Amino acid sequence: DGTPMARTGWVRRQAMPLKDIPPDVRSAVLAAENESFYSDPGISVKGITRALVRTVGQGDTQGGSTITQQYVKNVYLNQNRSVSRKFTEAMISLKLDNKMSKDKILEGYLNTSWFGRGTYGLQRASQAYYGKDVSRLNASEGAFLASLLKGAGLYDPTLSEANHKRAVERWSWILDRMVKTGKLSASERATYTKFPEPLKQGRAFDTGKQSDYLVELATQYAKKAGHISDRDFDLGGYQIYTTFDRKREKTLTDTVTEARAKAKKDDPDKAKNAHYGAASIADDGRILAVYGGPDHRTQGYNESNATTVPAGSAFLPFVYAAGLQHGVHKTREGPATPVTPESVYDGNDGIPVSTPEGPYWDRSGKKVAAHNDGKKDHGQVTLRQALAASVNTPFMQLGMDTGLDKVRATAEASGLLSSSI
Repeated sequence: DGTPMARTGWVRRQAMPLKDIPPDVRSAVLAAENESFYSDPGISVKGITRALVRTVGQGDTQGGSTITQQYVKNVYLNQNRSVSRKFTEAMISLKLDNKMSKDKILEGYLNTSWFGRGTYGLQRASQAYYGKDVSRLNASEGAFLASLLKGAGLYDPTLSEANHKRAVERWSWILDRMVKTGKLSASERATYTKFPEPLKQGRAFDTGKQSDYLVELATQYAKKAGHISDRDFDLGGYQIYTTFDRKREKTLTDTVTEARAKAKKDDPDKAKNAHYGAASIADDGRILAVYGGPDHRTQGYNESNATTVPAGSAFLPFVYAAGLQHGVHKTREGPATPVTPESVYDGNDGIPVSTPEGPYWDRSGKKVAAHNDGKKDHGQVTLRQALAASVNTPFMQLGMDTGLDKVRATAEASGLLSSSI
């Protein structure tokens, strides 16, 4: 309706003199990014050669950048990866190294580097991740912040379990490198055995329980469709218009909230483990409304599209529709047999799934069997009854009889994205 939902992407910067950044924190950055910084000429010939070879061969550049080169890229150049940009970066780096002191280059680098969470520079990163001034950081915390320079989206441990694992591994590696380079004693290293967990990520926006899910969904889509990096998005300046309908959003939220309350009242024990996700989609594919969960501020993942929540029974209608449309093949020869709501299938638990060629085997050589919720047996049931009672085994077999390629095509024709199947 033209009204603003949220404003995001605020960039937080604050320059800090190098003398106010603890030596251990500086050493952590050097160990992580460029341990020969104070002795190199500003470029790494081997690194540039490796990057150029990779650019010509595969279309991108990787590795090989000294801190001076990274500072040049931050301040004087864009983030595009090309042979010409890499050459220009090297030339400016050589010139800069002759005109500026190493301390000034390092200071500039630490104040212009992106650390995620909308922050540029160690001072803001220290506040965003640990809630304190950079001068109060220890070597362990500095090692974690240094790991973010490799890619904050991959190393912010609050974003995912995979991120957390990567962050811990790189944090430990950086501390070990500090010992190897003589910047940290073995005894000091031994005191840092516990990963310095950062604060949970603060919200860049806070619009309300459901609107936050919408903002996050739109943000993810804009970055992907517009090929916008996290860093560039944080710089701001984009105006994003969504297809969300305010009235439909309220109606959907009220409906799901009412259903949650009823389920909690009718069966409190089952309601504890229930997940609710919903979306309203127009015929042309526009997303009009989304219900992502009870409150984005306490549950960050979106249950309407979270990969952690299986589709489950919500996918049965697509299998059913494919069967109704295409019929089934008990053998590869001859025409398909029509399927109706009264077609009968075995609804018992543990039924082996078969194809027209015979049983369906998994990679370990075992027959694949279908299971119902609670491993309950339902006997012989019609597809109409199976759909109403959410019985899995008939639809597992129906999918194989119809052909999984046809089930996939039917789901995609209904509006599901191919990557979601």
